[in-house]
Amino acid sequence: MADPVASKSGFLCMYMSNHPDTLVAYVKHWGKVKENVASAKMKNIDTKASATYMLPFQGMTLTYTAKTGGAEKEVRVQFDPPLLGYEEVKPRLISMKVDAEEALGMARAPQITTFRLPSSTWITTTAMACLLYVTFSPEPHAPNFHPAFLPAHYVRTTLPDWAITASWGMIAVLHPLEAVYALVVARRHRMPFTVGPSLPRRTHHCTCIAMDAQERARILEIAQQLRTGEGRTVEELMKSSDPLKGAEAARLRQWFSGHRMVPGRDIQDDFGRAVFFGLLDVLQEDIIARTQKHAKSGESDPRAATVRDIYNMRWGPTQVPVFNLILLSTLLLKSMRAEHLKIARFLITDMKVPVDGTDLSGAQALYHAISTKPAFDPEYGQILYDAGGDVNARNRYGDTAAAEIAMLTGYDAETTRRARDALAWFFAHGGNVDMRNNDGVSARWVMSSAHKQMMQHVGMNRPLKDTPMWDVVLDEDARRKGLGMDACAFCGRGKKQTGRALLACSRCKGAAYCAPPSKCQNDDWKVHKEKCKPYKPPRNTYLGVPLDDILG
Repeated sequence: MADPVASKSGFLCMYMSNHPDTLVAYVKHWGKVKENVASAKMKNIDTKASATYMLPFQGMTLTYTAKTGGAEKEVRVQFDPPLLGYEEVKPRLISMKVDAEEALGMARAPQITTFRLPSSTWITTTAMACLLYVTFSPEPHAPNFHPAFLPAHYVRTTLPDWAITASWGMIAVLHPLEAVYALVVARRHRMPFTVGPSLPRRTHHCTCIAMDAQERARILEIAQQLRTGEGRTVEELMKSSDPLKGAEAARLRQWFSGHRMVPGRDIQDDFGRAVFFGLLDVLQEDIIARTQKHAKSGESDPRAATVRDIYNMRWGPTQVPVFNLILLSTLLLKSMRAEHLKIARFLITDMKVPVDGTDLSGAQALYHAISTKPAFDPEYGQILYDAGGDVNARNRYGDTAAAEIAMLTGYDAETTRRARDALAWFFAHGGNVDMRNNDGVSARWVMSSAHKQMMQHVGMNRPLKDTPMWDVVLDEDARRKGLGMDACAFCGRGKKQTGRALLACSRCKGAAYCAPPSKCQNDDWKVHKEKCKPYKPPRNTYLGVPLDDILG
């Protein structure tokens, strides 16, 4: 099969020729070239190893010239992990650029001038106070002895003689070294020496930033595409139903958030009005009339034709389907909620209308019912779920309801409580927060970004588990890890919850998935394949010697 990246190698090389500093960074950092590089060029780029062209792994071939002169040299840079297609090239190149420039000191980092006392300081302070207390408390026979010093005497007599001496020795060695390290870093980055105690936390924070380089680069790329008007217009996107990413996804998101269905303007038909006002008898009469009309027109199955009509109905500029209309009706006419739910049950149980109809964004009614935007309605969500709704169903952007839940609109108690409850419901029904959307972003990453933004708002010292929703995520991670092969690696449920057997991954044997017709393994493959290695059965041994060698 042809290499989709190699076929566009010429264009990519021409594009990168406009970024000479980036190419130099690639050569020095990723190519591990120690010489002073004057200039560099990209020769080719591909995603397939080739023995014919002596390319042992997928990557890019760069040529460079040293400042000392001499002939042009060549270096091969490997893509690790491998690229999956052409759409990953630009984000990967940008991510590699960020990492290379940071490693080489070419990136201009912001200067740190302020100090915030880390929350972990109390641990060090308490430990030092205890050591001083144990070391210098008087003995019982001393004239200044007090009963308050009895615990110190007990510790001294219980511990080995060398324990306290060793503790002071570690302090005498490690603390001066830490101070020297803080001084060197502070001078290198032109920081006041007083910020030294917060350097370990800042180092961790910088590591997290580096890990997110690819995502940040992708966001910047999308913003640039929006400014330049790349991609189809909103009118063209509204006429299509294909998956969207990049500028097109951002463009439709912006339009969608600014438009909504207005009942008085958009609901002009009898069926829609019956749904909106919770008039089940009127709705049933409309269905009978539609069925009779189809029968007179010669339809072989008039009832099925009526179900198709209901399934295909849409209202308003955002093309709201019937089960989403029911959800919106419960929010706008709260006193009629019981009637609205009766209509939902009638359409599901009696008419067998599928619940997977989507609006213009590709989102199903279950998505909106649990996403907290516009509502978190677990009762209605359960009705849709029992009728075949999928909590992991994606919209046109590739997002699940979890990504919407993760985007908090505020940090007040009610907002965070609702988000926690929605996420817990999502997990309980087989939700997965590691599915990546069409731009490679997962709900977990969205929550991580929200956590970092909150840290900037309330300070860098708040534990992760104490931030909104993260306690739910960490508890679910621990639960799934504890179950191991007794739970599906994707949805986290076992045979008792789903009624389906669990089947091990045929390649690595290290992950279990719900048996077909479940799509758990297919949905998890993009994440799982990064760690899926061929299974190697353990070798039988006798007294530590492989039996193959003994019988050999």
